[in-house]
Order: sequence, then C-alpha cells, then structure tokens
Amino acid sequence: MLSRTVAETLSAETRRRNLIAWFSQDGPVWKDEDHPELAAMGTEAYVRQLRQEWSARQSLLDSYEEGEETAAG
Repeated sequence: MLSRTVAETLSAETRRRNLIAWFSQDGPVWKDEDHPELAAMGTEAYVRQLRQEWSARQSLLDSYEEGEETAAG
C-alpha cells in the first residue's frame, strides 16, 4: 500500500514538473503546423463541426438511454 502511494505521488509530481516546464517554454505553444485540420477549414468552421459531431453523439446517447428505460419499464 505504501509503495503504491509513493508511486502515485511521484507520478503526480512528475506530471506537475512537466507542466511547469511546458508552460515555461519560450515561443508559442500552439503551432499551426501541428493542427492542419484548422488550416484547411478555419477555426470557426472546425469548432462548428466539432459541436455538430458532439450534438449527434449526444442524440445517439440520449436515444440509447431512452431505449434502456423503455426496456426496463
């Protein structure tokens, strides 16, 4: 149990230090070449597409949950 706690603490500390190092970098964190999907369609269209996809997934999930309630009822 103690070794698990130590391992989790070390893992959390490593993540924290990595984040601090990442945020301390000079220069931009966001690079256009890392996100070609945005360059092709533009940020606004990309966000709109993500929202539509999320809405479609949420509708499917809602339909599935409603079907479970009907079957259980």
